[in-house]
Amino acid sequence: MAGVVRQAKRNKSFQESRWIGLAIDGTGAGRSRERKCKGCRPVRNEKKEIVGCHHKVVMVSVVGTELSLPFDVEPYGPGDSEYRVGQRLLRRAVEHLGARFADYVVADGAYATAPFLHAAGESGLKVVARLKGNLPELYQAAHQNYL
Repeated sequence: MAGVVRQAKRNKSFQESRWIGLAIDGTGAGRSRERKCKGCRPVRNEKKEIVGCHHKVVMVSVVGTELSLPFDVEPYGPGDSEYRVGQRLLRRAVEHLGARFADYVVADGAYATAPFLHAAGESGLKVVARLKGNLPELYQAAHQNYL
């Protein structure tokens, strides 16, 4: 899929866009009542009881253009995390698309940690991350200074 995205850029599919970004985020899919394979992860209710299973995946897409293109996805199972997979996907995306393909990466606030920010910086990308409760001091400071 990365070859298709590179070809789209060569064919000027993104020429109307000043900035090209990559978006990384995780989701769940394929829910069932019981574990069907070793990749299944438990789904818990508010009481922390297991009420089903599903698969978790992280996807990277080209964004910031008129044409949004998902181009890589990686599932993860027990013992792995969305955060680690996101870092792997970011490095793989830059490796396959080239260091100058994108200008920035958009990620959920959970990714706003030093290892991910360093990985993005080493890849030559700026980071746009939504502030959430996982960084309470920074979140509070932003609200006080900008609202």
